[in-house]
Amino acid sequence: MKIPARLAPYIERILHRGRARTIAIWAGSVLALYAIAGFLVAPPIVRSQLESRLTEQLGRKVTVERVRINPFALSASVLGLSIKEREGDGSLFAFDELYVDFTLSSLFRLAPVIESVHLARPAVRVVRNEDKTYSFQDILDRFASRPPSPSGRPRGSRSTTSRSATAQSSSTTAPPRPCRS
Repeated sequence: MKIPARLAPYIERILHRGRARTIAIWAGSVLALYAIAGFLVAPPIVRSQLESRLTEQLGRKVTVERVRINPFALSASVLGLSIKEREGDGSLFAFDELYVDFTLSSLFRLAPVIESVHLARPAVRVVRNEDKTYSFQDILDRFASRPPSPSGRPRGSRSTTSRSATAQSSSTTAPPRPCRS
């Protein structure tokens, strides 16, 4: 890589000064570690935690195909999430991609501040059982049976701010039917 002639004296000065050189090396090292942690280390950890915690919380098998994190753009994508049916191979809920773009103020508030959310190709399969319950009733019962949190807020919730949200869906294979009692 060739350094532009007008920048060469400044770079030479930084590299030959002891303190400035040390600061430049430290700053470069911290930046490299941040990039490695964000791009390479965090995604498999987040994927594993998403699968295990959601499976535990919902009582259903949850799979995530892939997680992408961009620590410089402060964005994350969850690709290929699927919540399986209680019995069988079908999916109760699935999507191709969930993209979340966080703002820089998330770092200062120590809470997620969301710039935008995009959900691509969501798919929901709801079945009404013979006993007049729905295929997701066990999940509702699981959450209803938990004691309320002391603060009045749902567990694990934090206040967030979102500026925009979009969803893209694909066509369904069967037209929706009205429910009959």
